Formats: sequence, structure tokens, C-alpha cells
Amino acid sequence: MSASGQAAVLYYLAGYLFAVLGAFTVICLVMRHLENEDISALAGLNQRSPLLATTLTLAMVSLAGIPPLAGFSGSFCC
Repeated sequence: MSASGQAAVLYYLAGYLFAVLGAFTVICLVMRHLENEDISALAGLNQRSPLLATTLTLAMVSLAGIPPLAGFSGSFCC
């Protein structure tokens, strides 16, 4: 419960929060636009909306803990 430990936990939680919010926001937007609740609705997202596809990719890579994103840094430091 030192100051550096608290800072590490807050960093991890903030990174996780933004990654989850980004992923769920993109999925909700795509599902609402296509009125489909099947995962196949995400097929071809990179052609329909490159920004949403990039956001979803970065969120998933961060949640997987791949460097140099916040998910890796938070897991490695904590």
C-alpha cells in the first residue's frame, strides 16, 4: 500500500478502463448500425470504417497485454 503501489494500480485500472470502454463502444456502434447481434457483423469493419477497426484492434491488443500498450505496461509493472 505504498504510494508507488497505489499509482501502479491506478495506472492499470485506467488502462483497462479505456481499453474495455473502447472495445464495447465500437461493438455497440457496429451492432446498432447493422441491427445485427452476430459477431459476423464485425467482418469487413476495416473497409467500412477504418477508424472503428483501428480502435477495436488497439483495445483488443491492449487487453491481451501486447507491448507497448497500456495493458502490457500495467500488467508488467503491477
